[in-house]
Amino acid sequence: MGLGGCFASAGSTPCSSLWLGGNAMQAMTELQPAWERTPRPTTLRTLTLPDRPADLYMRALDTHPRVVLVSFSLGRLTALTRAELEVARWAHAGHSNGVIARQRHTSTYTVARQMAAAMRKLGISARWCLATIPELSAFSTPGSEHRAAGGVPARPLLPVGGLEIEPQEVARIWREIAAGQWISLAGVDVGGLRHAVMSCDAAPPIDWHALTATHRNVLALMAAGFPQKVIAMKLGLAPSTVSGVLASAHRRLGFASLGHLLRAYCAFRDVID
Repeated sequence: MGLGGCFASAGSTPCSSLWLGGNAMQAMTELQPAWERTPRPTTLRTLTLPDRPADLYMRALDTHPRVVLVSFSLGRLTALTRAELEVARWAHAGHSNGVIARQRHTSTYTVARQMAAAMRKLGISARWCLATIPELSAFSTPGSEHRAAGGVPARPLLPVGGLEIEPQEVARIWREIAAGQWISLAGVDVGGLRHAVMSCDAAPPIDWHALTATHRNVLALMAAGFPQKVIAMKLGLAPSTVSGVLASAHRRLGFASLGHLLRAYCAFRDVID
């Protein structure tokens, strides 16, 4: 089934008062009260697939399959403070502490302290392990707001009474969202759920065939949370070789950083495997 219709779980009701404008802040302003007025579905269709957040569902907000509303459970992210969650979201997208500090108008020390607290609460030992947490995927990151501004003409949302999307189609779109191929125009957290308006970024497809077996082995262990020294021992490589393999992988696939590559790999690893 394509994306031309509307997708929703049983029990969803229309949000006809919500408008998606060209300005992301306007969309954010309208999104929260609309969702606060909307009764929660009695049951959310849960996908039992790897690397997907719980209670994941989508509905179309446009006649063209380029704007969707994605909703899912925040899961363990509810343990984080607002500041810790923002830092984790941006770090998950591959941004350094320095970039995050500039975007949040704070110091790198404060960002590092918030990052350490978030990692402790999430039960992860390394920063790159954020890429393995699917609930961090559908959020605005530095730079996405100005790309969204003026990009979508104002229009009311479509009714929600359409057909439910097939699970494999939801899984396909989620992979692209988790890989950073969709941008978040606006979003709100309500009652332990995340609701984000996402727009397709028209990014070129990722050529995973360009990776060698060594690339894939290193990435698989990296995504499992192993530090580079342990990966080197497991694969019988020098630590410097592991660093070189990771650098080669993200350059070969056209990613700006290792963080972006890991985020995409974690989203697509079931396909790659």
